[in-house]
Amino acid sequence: MTFELIQKYVNEILLFNEETIKRTIRILWEQEGQVAEASGAIAIAPIVETPSRFAGKQTVAVITGGNIDEAFFRAVLASGK
Repeated sequence: MTFELIQKYVNEILLFNEETIKRTIRILWEQEGQVAEASGAIAIAPIVETPSRFAGKQTVAVITGGNIDEAFFRAVLASGK
């Protein structure tokens, strides 16, 4: 049943690598002061990776989840320096 729902309602599925996800975590912290776990931060990955796709459009990204390991969060932030 899931496959049928995807066929009916999903136009596109995007995949992002771990580095992009870490980058979105850093961006959310550095630009917005938001702490987000990977599954929440990935909401802005398409905007970060292909900004031209969203240029001139009103876009909403739902960012959820702040349940991120403190050591991992610090390592992600440090990796961007």
